[in-house]
Amino acid sequence: MERFLIIIETGGNNCSAYAPDVPRCIATGKTVD
Repeated sequence: MERFLIIIETGGNNCSAYAPDVPRCIATGKTVD
């Protein structure tokens, strides 16, 4: 199984996450969950 670094950023009322090694892989939401 491969493992990837996930960067989670919070700001204001939302969160975003992305994987630097996976192009165009981005997620957003109100919470980290």
